[in-house]
Amino acid sequence: SGSGYIAYCGRFEVDEEKEIVTHIPSVALVPNLIHQRQVRSVTMVGDKLALQANVGNLTSVLDWKKQ
Repeated sequence: SGSGYIAYCGRFEVDEEKEIVTHIPSVALVPNLIHQRQVRSVTMVGDKLALQANVGNLTSVLDWKKQ
């Protein structure tokens, strides 16, 4: 269970100029992520926000849409 799934919460920092957000988890499903900086590129178009993570050969994208 939990395979292919990631969850964490904590602080974050936004760098608008570089278009990145950095998450600093204080709680995580995967304990190795705790206090490790997780950098995500940010794309905003209209009412849509996408966060993209590139780790090795894997690319993950989380899409949000304003309701």
